[in-house]
Amino acid sequence: MKKLCLIDGYGFVFRAYHSLPPLTRADGMPISCVYGFCNMLSKFLSNDKSDYLAVVLDSGKKNFRHDMFPQYKANRPQLPDDLIVQFPLIRETIEAFNIISLEADGYEADDLIAAYASDALKQGMEVKIISSDKDLMQLVCDNLKLSDPIKNIEIGEEQVVAKLGVKPYQVADYLALIGDSSDNIPGAKGIGPKTAIELLSKFETLDNIYANINNIEKDRLKSLLIESKDIVYLSKDLTNLKRSYNIDCDLDELKIKEPDNEKLAKYLYEQGFKSLVSKFIKEKTTSIKLTQPKRNENFIKIEKLSEIKSHIEQIIREGKVSIFDNGNTFYFSYDNSNYEIHYSNNSRQESFLESESINYNDIVKEFKELFEATYVLKIVINAKELYKKLYCLNIELKAFDDIAQISYSLETGKHSCELNDLIRVYLGEEASHNSVTILRIYDNLQERLLHEKQFYLYESIEKPLSPILAKMEIKGVKVDGTFLKNLSQEFKLRLSELEKEIFKEVGREFLLSSPKQLGEVLFTELGIKGGKKSKSGTFSTGADILEKLSDQGYDIADKILVWRQFSKLINTYTDALPNSINPKTGRVHTTFMMTLTNTGRLSSRDPNLQNIPIRSDEGQKIRKAFVADKDHLIISADYSQIELRLLAHIADIQALKQAFHDKQDIHAITASQIFGVALKDVDSNLRRQAKTINFGIVYGISAFGLAKRLDISQYEAKDYIDKYFKQYPGIKEYMDETIEYAKTHGYVKNLLGRKCYINGINDKNYSMRGFAERAAINAPLQSGNADIIKKAMVHMPESIQDCMVLQIHDELLFEIPENKLEDYSKVIKRVMEGVCKISVPLEVEVHSARNWGK
Repeated sequence: MKKLCLIDGYGFVFRAYHSLPPLTRADGMPISCVYGFCNMLSKFLSNDKSDYLAVVLDSGKKNFRHDMFPQYKANRPQLPDDLIVQFPLIRETIEAFNIISLEADGYEADDLIAAYASDALKQGMEVKIISSDKDLMQLVCDNLKLSDPIKNIEIGEEQVVAKLGVKPYQVADYLALIGDSSDNIPGAKGIGPKTAIELLSKFETLDNIYANINNIEKDRLKSLLIESKDIVYLSKDLTNLKRSYNIDCDLDELKIKEPDNEKLAKYLYEQGFKSLVSKFIKEKTTSIKLTQPKRNENFIKIEKLSEIKSHIEQIIREGKVSIFDNGNTFYFSYDNSNYEIHYSNNSRQESFLESESINYNDIVKEFKELFEATYVLKIVINAKELYKKLYCLNIELKAFDDIAQISYSLETGKHSCELNDLIRVYLGEEASHNSVTILRIYDNLQERLLHEKQFYLYESIEKPLSPILAKMEIKGVKVDGTFLKNLSQEFKLRLSELEKEIFKEVGREFLLSSPKQLGEVLFTELGIKGGKKSKSGTFSTGADILEKLSDQGYDIADKILVWRQFSKLINTYTDALPNSINPKTGRVHTTFMMTLTNTGRLSSRDPNLQNIPIRSDEGQKIRKAFVADKDHLIISADYSQIELRLLAHIADIQALKQAFHDKQDIHAITASQIFGVALKDVDSNLRRQAKTINFGIVYGISAFGLAKRLDISQYEAKDYIDKYFKQYPGIKEYMDETIEYAKTHGYVKNLLGRKCYINGINDKNYSMRGFAERAAINAPLQSGNADIIKKAMVHMPESIQDCMVLQIHDELLFEIPENKLEDYSKVIKRVMEGVCKISVPLEVEVHSARNWGK
């Protein structure tokens, strides 16, 4: 039996439009709908085995139903402009695939489908309609089925009854009774689906209902039907598909034909769908070179400012340019005509701007129009650094894509995002550091954002964060250097006292900072047992060794640990930070690393301001050095227990969720449940232990690790963990499922869809694998935390963004005008708590003072 397939074209179109984020061509033309349509069409064609095929479209003009009922579809909103402009491209797409499209003035697509389907059935064919539209369900019969392309299910009579409660031949009568608000079809007043189903079940058809109107027992229902009779029959005329028209249904014209591969490839390239070419055409095309054209190494050297202007005008006409900034050299790469056309004589052109006679800043200023043009896409690597350079010249970088951030959004933690590594991963060859290379990598990455559903992460979080961080780095944070120098003297005095005490106990002086000398003193001269030598032959004196000695009562070990703590604070902060203060601004300007961590967390360097101790008194003293300018205050906004809240949400732990909703003390509740005491009897020690367990579980802590932290036996620690999992079995399920998912896929996902790659998750080495498993457990939580706070930074009003000076994992630091304290505090709290809706409330604690330490 021959098969005819009819595709509801605009069913594809609207699904593509609403399921994909905005995507534009280099010339600014919206193409997300076209892209989705191509994908859906391709997926269908790869599995379809029909003999005849057509895509059926609406003409977009009024039809006979408007003559019958002028209000038909009058309540539908105006189609978005960025969708309307894609309709002509949809028709071009169908033609490029060498498929017949059907449309006719005065008819709707559903009527054309009904007419062609009826004709095919009369000729003994089998018919499949690619649509899930309820209006088309009236056509279903033995040899005609609907097929939902998204859910991948076939809709026959059984499925129609399951969905609507009536058989296919009753669908038009059913819709006539209940009406259809989407098409503004009125139906019978006061009759809903349940009543309509009961009526049709008893009387079978609309005509029979009215023929037996006096047999309807309920007076009100009888009255409603009588009053609505004219409207109901009008509604049936509107819902009933017209299967017989004066249409020349020549089915032979619909025989499936192979596409013209050269024409199809050309079309796809014109739209910018490079990766789809090989996917659709594969090895069939011999006349088209599907690989990217070899880059042109002939550089145009510009030596005069006057030559730059015409070059920029050409770039602006092209609408797309890649940029590589190499010190005092800018590379701009763009195409002479159509971008990435396969013809060999239209290879990319690159401009090499390098001249000792032209001032670098003058060159950049000449490019001001280009950098600030929203209609020219700039493809770069490390947009944040470029933004800072331009910002200092009163130029704002707009409309850019960053290949490092795209890669990071796709594969967080899988590999480095340095240019050398991106070349290795995405090009697989040696390549020069220039704008052509940037463009080639971009071609590999751009469409993956849509394929792998990471577009939102990149467009809504990572990309808009670049200029925010750039301005934070430029602004810097004010640091009181004098205060730090005084604090350094205080710490050094304490350091000296500790050294004297240690040397007195040993009986001589030695270099405390030397692990070798310290090991000899402890395990040879003092004769302390338990020393272990490393492969190099020296005794290990790490923190774990010293902590064990401290537990055994060796006072000297305690003093060495404290000495190391003060030494680190002096070297890392009190001595180092004053040297980082910019003498012109009086502020410290850290650098935020956006693509370094395995979870999406920001890190900072030069100097690192994210690891300043918070729990110790000394750490709080250091934080007091971070101060507000005159007439300003420091605001600290900190998420409260966000990773535990995310755990409760992701693992769906009802007890934890309820506790957070009720604003209860989560650590006290855990202590009560794990240690078996009444909530009122939980003391500070039990609460501290419960807090350690709660946060330890988040990081996949082992019995050994917990025993060490709580200073208890491993047996007791294991018992605590077992009780915890018994109390909250969903957490154990979450951990096991997360590890298994990571082992299968190589990554885990957070609640915003970020993929965090877990290196070593299938390692044969037990220790390496165990570390990776703990990382897998924590990654969705730490990563979720990171993306939520980054999203909050992006969603802050610009006036408050301008006051942001630091981000410390789950805390934001602002320097705000004193007279804006109340207003800004409310907005900051509202944005941070409302930026991501989960099943437990996010809570933010906001504090203000003259310095960070208060």
